Amino acid sequence: MDPFDDEGVFWLPDKDGEQQVAGRLKFDPAEGATLDLMGGFGDLMQQLNPGRGASRIHGVAGRRYLTLDGCFISNNRHEMPGGIRHTYYVPTVITGALFDEDESLTFDKCSVSFDQLAHWVGRTGITISLQSPEPELTSRVDGAKIEYKPPADETAQIDNDEELRLAYTWTIGGDNVTRSHLNQGTNLELKYPDARPLDDILNDVKYLQDLITLATTAPTAPLEITLWRTDITHEYRPGQHRPQAMKYYAGQISERVRLDKPQSAGRILFQFADIGGLPTIARWVKVAREYQAVVGALLSIRYASGLYAENRFNNVISAAESFHRLRFSNEVRSKAEFRKLRRELVAAVSKEHHGWLRDQIR
Repeated sequence: MDPFDDEGVFWLPDKDGEQQVAGRLKFDPAEGATLDLMGGFGDLMQQLNPGRGASRIHGVAGRRYLTLDGCFISNNRHEMPGGIRHTYYVPTVITGALFDEDESLTFDKCSVSFDQLAHWVGRTGITISLQSPEPELTSRVDGAKIEYKPPADETAQIDNDEELRLAYTWTIGGDNVTRSHLNQGTNLELKYPDARPLDDILNDVKYLQDLITLATTAPTAPLEITLWRTDITHEYRPGQHRPQAMKYYAGQISERVRLDKPQSAGRILFQFADIGGLPTIARWVKVAREYQAVVGALLSIRYASGLYAENRFNNVISAAESFHRLRFSNEVRSKAEFRKLRRELVAAVSKEHHGWLRDQIR
């Protein structure tokens, strides 16, 4: 995710912009977002004693609407002469829409790009051919032909009409005098039959991230997360509306350990095509929902830097034990059966150890 530092005005959702406070919103991909206000909300006494602060804040900054969710005050300063400064930590930033105070953050479509995704998939629509007056390899090259045809999108079903799409985007730029460039983007899109809570969608994004991390042996980080909801639209032509694209920003622990370049081919464990392509990814999302405790414990050792060896070992063992309990049948003995078993075990050792063993089993 790209960092930003934008100045703007902010207000509480239930005040409908009646009291706007100037401030600056800063976002760091690893640390998250903070909002620094030149003042506070409410009257003077409320500003001097803000308590924990507002959970949701609206704003306009960087030429876009902002919904800041889960906000709480991290610093409160009184400057004399001057005024009051409040600093909020902002766990979630949604751009492009204003959600009311009690409105649920729900969406029906999500697009995400990851730093390792494009090279792992390994598909491109770019072809470059060099032009020469003669076919010999040693002849002079007097031109180049660059063509681009976007790769075809692919779709696969996850479950209950949920769709996973592998999509491609492209942009061109440059001054076309000294330089020209074409950028191709590779995204994974999740489409749901109805609006889902943001937390559920982010869990699915995390499962996609985990699979790419496992396959490439590189701690993968999301580059951009875009959200849509059918009933949140914008007018792009008079009388014509389309769903509004909303960006999601939050600090990512994987940013601390991500590679500064794509993983080398020799270190990739499973290539995209070798595991069955998009249908396998769709099946993975379905399975990961059931085994999320296993995947979370296992992948924690890849995303968290500086873990002691003991912690890494315990996390992996926890993943193995959780998998065993989820995957294979388990049973609980009745009290009568347990007491009978305990008596048999205690009777099997010498008398001087009866008390100790009985207490340990109990």
